[in-house]
Order: sequence, then C-alpha cells, then structure tokens
Amino acid sequence: MLALSSFANSTPAGQKSLLAEQYRQMLEGVEVIEGYRMVRVMDVEKLWKAVNDSLRAGEELREKMKQEIAGLQASVTSLKKQVDEAQATAEELRTAVESFTVFGISWKKSSYRFISLLLTGLLLAIIVGLIITGRMNMRAAQDARKMYEDLYHEFDRYRHSAVERQIKLSRELQDYRNRQTELKSA
Repeated sequence: MLALSSFANSTPAGQKSLLAEQYRQMLEGVEVIEGYRMVRVMDVEKLWKAVNDSLRAGEELREKMKQEIAGLQASVTSLKKQVDEAQATAEELRTAVESFTVFGISWKKSSYRFISLLLTGLLLAIIVGLIITGRMNMRAAQDARKMYEDLYHEFDRYRHSAVERQIKLSRELQDYRNRQTELKSA
C-alpha cells in the first residue's frame, strides 16, 4: 500500500508535467504546410528520449517497488509465524494454568475440584454415618447396662432373699434339732 502510494506520488507529477510541457512546446514550434503540421525531428527525438527516460524510471521504480513488496511480504510472513508461535505458547500456558499433572496423568483443575468436593462430601457422609451409628451403639450399650443393673439388682435381691431363707431354714432346722435334742434328753 505504501509502495503504491509512493510510486503514484513520484512518477506522474514530475514526469507527466515535463512530458506535457515538452509536448506543448513541440506543438507550438510546429509549422503548418498545406494543412499538415510539420514537427521537427529534433523535437520528436527529445520527446522520445524523455518518454524512454520516463519509462525506464518507471520500470526501475516498479522493480524497486517489487523488491520492497517482496520484503514486506517476507516481513508479513515472518510476523504471521511469530503470531502463530505466540498463540501456540498462549494456548500451552492456558492449558498449563487450567490443568496439572499427577502421576503422569493430566487433570483439569475443574475435574480436580469436582472430585475433591465429591470425596469430601463422601467422607462427611461416612463421618455422619459413623456418628449416628456410634450414638445408636451408645444407646444400645446404655440400655444393656441398665438391663444389666436391673438384672443385677434383681439377682442381688433374689440372692439376699435366698440367703435370708437359708438362714431362716437353718435356724428352723437348728430349732428343730434343739427341740429334738431337748426331747431326747428330757
């Protein structure tokens, strides 16, 4: 774009005005013979030389512009390659930021968060279950202890009453023996 505008600015303005001036001068110096305009050979040669010089300068400028365009295209290609490399690097960095590697396996951070929350929830559920089971077991143990104490007290009363009965029976037996001995001795 720059090359074309510089080409447009350098060629036409200076040389076109020069060629137009020479053409006008050539027409002014023309002799008219029997209705025909006669142009001097020297003026035509001067105009021809100016036209050839203009064409040669235009050709040189065109070649120069081709080289400049080729250089700019090479720069554009180089810049495109740099942009592609930068985009690839940015993508690698984005991937590196969004994931991490554990035991050689790449994990996305969102997957890790989900799994962490799931495991945490599962562990909390297990803990709650253990607490509930522990409380139920404590109640069962308390009930069993109460039943044991009740049974122990009942057994203790029974043993106490059995001992009292045994003592009573042994007294009665002793009384009976004492009466028997009294009866035999009397």
